[in-house]
Amino acid sequence: MTMDSETLKTCETIEKDEFFSVFLQDKQEEKAKLATKMTITDQIGKLSEGLEKVSAQLQTQVRDQYGTLLFQANQAGRLNAAVGSVSGHIERLKASADRLKKMVNVPYEQTETQTKILARLHELSHLLRQSGRFLHVYQRLEGAPGLAEQAGVIYELDCLMDDVDLTGIDFLREEIGAVKAVKARLVQTAHRDLFQSIQGEKEDETKNCLRIFLNMKTLGKCLENILETYQRYIKDSIKECFTTSDLSKLRKSDPSGTKDRSEQTRGPGKAPVLTSSTNFRSKLWQALEWLFLDEFHSYCQQIIFLQRCLLYSDLALTDDCKRMAETIGSNFWTNLTRQLTTSFANAQSNTPHVYQAL
Repeated sequence: MTMDSETLKTCETIEKDEFFSVFLQDKQEEKAKLATKMTITDQIGKLSEGLEKVSAQLQTQVRDQYGTLLFQANQAGRLNAAVGSVSGHIERLKASADRLKKMVNVPYEQTETQTKILARLHELSHLLRQSGRFLHVYQRLEGAPGLAEQAGVIYELDCLMDDVDLTGIDFLREEIGAVKAVKARLVQTAHRDLFQSIQGEKEDETKNCLRIFLNMKTLGKCLENILETYQRYIKDSIKECFTTSDLSKLRKSDPSGTKDRSEQTRGPGKAPVLTSSTNFRSKLWQALEWLFLDEFHSYCQQIIFLQRCLLYSDLALTDDCKRMAETIGSNFWTNLTRQLTTSFANAQSNTPHVYQAL
């Protein structure tokens, strides 16, 4: 709808009129001044005149644009009807979506609950099966004829305990404690007997001890521990050779001991220190002779004996253990030469009088 020239003229006249502009622009101060200039009756009359002009123009516009207004009203009605129809469709779609949601959610929640129940039942049944198997294997432990057989049974029990946590089961508490005690005692006994049998070159006892660690799947770790122990013994022997002048105080190495050399009993006071006297060089070479002919020779013999027991026996070695058994001699010799090189190099800087006597 557009305004004709007459309507525009009427609007401009009202906007430019001093009286009407006060109300159109909402000027409070001007309204107060009007109260002093014009009476209430004059103001009402002026406003009535303006309203009549606006009403006349509105009627003119309605009369001139009647068809357009009627068409727009008709379109608005149709639009409202379409909006109402769409709104109804949306509500029906929402209701259908809610029904579908319930149809999906309810079975899903039921399935989820049943799945959780089945999972817990599966865990419980697995726990009960492992508990029954644990008790069955534990009976074999009590009837095992030898330490090697006990080691194999203990390995099976360890695998069962690693698979599921059986420590929270009351009726297995005593059996689990007994298994741990037997394992600790077996490992300690096997370590002690292994070192003693290697030192005494007792082949059958050595193989039996190795079979214990093999059945417990810890033979590789055991061999590494043997090498580390011999390295520590060699280090102590070299240190003792350089610091002790009395040959009678040079102890024969005892690898079978379960304690570290530092823990073995020594005599009171400090060991006599090598002097620069005439007797010094003789005693030093005697100590070196003891070191090489007694200590190192004994250790090398024991390692060779151990390697022979590993490779030429009926032990079912794994590939890793077999490779370690094949290289244990060369690894021992490499560590021995490295320790000797380091010790003599340190003697040059730390104990020059020893180095000068060599």
